[in-house]
Amino acid sequence: MKLRNRLKLIEQKLFHPCPSFRCPLCDYLGPFVITNNRYMGRRYASSCPSCGAKERHRLESVVWKRILSNTDVSNWTVVHFAPEAHLRRMLESQVLEYFASDYSGNEQLQLDITRLDLDDEFCHCVVANHVLEHVPDERKALKEIHRILKPGGIALLPVPIYAEKTIEYGEPLECSGHWRAPGPDYFDRLKDVFSQVDITDSDDAPAEIQPYLIECRNHWPTKGAPRVLPMNGFIFKEYIPVVRK
Repeated sequence: MKLRNRLKLIEQKLFHPCPSFRCPLCDYLGPFVITNNRYMGRRYASSCPSCGAKERHRLESVVWKRILSNTDVSNWTVVHFAPEAHLRRMLESQVLEYFASDYSGNEQLQLDITRLDLDDEFCHCVVANHVLEHVPDERKALKEIHRILKPGGIALLPVPIYAEKTIEYGEPLECSGHWRAPGPDYFDRLKDVFSQVDITDSDDAPAEIQPYLIECRNHWPTKGAPRVLPMNGFIFKEYIPVVRK
């Protein structure tokens, strides 16, 4: 565990006591740490101090375990955009071919998701976690993902849902690069392109992995979420949509 995360745990035990949870990606057992975002605020019991997995990653691991229990993926080709290390390790060990794409230049591929330099029906699966809110033409990206999937192929395409209805900014926010604040109507956009959309949310996961967003939203809008209305409550859901071609 990194020293920074050790210090976070010490601070949390002193000032923000938290129950123990289990990380399904690294088997850590203990408190999860607070995530601080200067533009959005704090999320409590958010990040695994051992591997860094956040709420959406832990929920997605539940989705993947269900997929793996019902499907032989040993011959699959997977394309993973903006790959997270903990999910990458899990996927690489299960599939035949794994391709990572990121604009950082540190991966095999640096693909434009709205104009993919890949053949039709190239892969069995696409993973793009919290990517599409950074893309100016979301529909074009969805069509490209559909194009490169084999018949019956799937894609995991979660975005942060924090508006009652999607708000288009018209330009990327300087602080986050987001072109929009997605709302639940995002799932309708998926249904316009793909033949099937199945949604797993935090209620579908065991409480021991802490899959909820625990944060205060009644002070919104913020610099990281302009024009977004305040929300009452303190516990919000994550969503993992799995689409099928």
